[in-house]
Amino acid sequence: MQGVLWSAPVLVLGSFLTHVVTAGADAALEGLRHPFAFVVAPLKGAYLADHDLALLCYVGWQLLLLVLLWGYFGGALYRLAAVDLALGSKEEPAAALRFARRHWRGLVGARLAIWLAILLPLGAAVLIAMTGRIPGVVGGILLALGVVLIAGLALVAVVLATINAAAGFLSGPTVAAEDSNAFDAVSRTFTYAAAGLPRLVGWRLLFFGGVLIGTSWRLVRTVLVLGLGWACLSLGAGQGVVTRASAVLGAMGTPADAERLGLGATDYVVAVAIAIVFAGLVALWLADLVSRIVCARTGVYLLLRRAVDGEPVDALQTRPAQGGPETPESAGFVEVGRVGDA
Repeated sequence: MQGVLWSAPVLVLGSFLTHVVTAGADAALEGLRHPFAFVVAPLKGAYLADHDLALLCYVGWQLLLLVLLWGYFGGALYRLAAVDLALGSKEEPAAALRFARRHWRGLVGARLAIWLAILLPLGAAVLIAMTGRIPGVVGGILLALGVVLIAGLALVAVVLATINAAAGFLSGPTVAAEDSNAFDAVSRTFTYAAAGLPRLVGWRLLFFGGVLIGTSWRLVRTVLVLGLGWACLSLGAGQGVVTRASAVLGAMGTPADAERLGLGATDYVVAVAIAIVFAGLVALWLADLVSRIVCARTGVYLLLRRAVDGEPVDALQTRPAQGGPETPESAGFVEVGRVGDA
């Protein structure tokens, strides 16, 4: 739930910093009045101006911030799901957050390593293609020679991208179930993909079907709650109250025809209450969706680990509890007789 609630502020923060760099602090502060349009504005502006590089940089910047955020909250969620599915017990949220803090770098590093493995060949291909900018015959010859390399690098990027699309989700469950690091997460991702990609995709689609059914039912209930609540509000409080609150919500503040509507202080309070309830119900649905996805991914990982490595589903690596100083016997040392005692 916390991760879902923090995602929107992180997107706004990324957009704010982008506006500070491109338009200045005053324009950035002014845009905060309309958060959604504020986040979308750089995308729209770059697209309309045909600035593809600026668009890609903005998307990459926002994705980086989200990866950093979900490296923490996602780690806690994956740990909760792993303990629940593997051991059949409930992990304390505080313990899951401590686990996420301890493995935050590994969770983030695994995702970034996979994406860098895709982007680096493409960057190298672009650098090779830049030889075509060299004037004269030299540039043409170098570009002609580099076409094969460019095609090979593009093929490498495509293969890695397809593996990431099919098995990239395994990095989170790996760290959560194995108490491991980014290297183990990346290596298991490619190992399980190589061990049988059709099986991996089939299990993922099977679990995705369960997620889709569950979240669709939850969404239907959420929409019904919102619709019935709005109908009850209209019937009970009157259409005038609903009209004035709707005008405030539509204008995200004071509407242009405020005097004609006869807006009062209570209308703003009602509008804020409606917005909070609406946002809360949507956030609960999104949190439920995220939890279902995390559980499905963890379940697929546990099944793949059993099929590939032969480890039981209920095996879960945990750090030993803090205790007293370790004795030589517990560390594995065996006492032997001294040489002089023979």
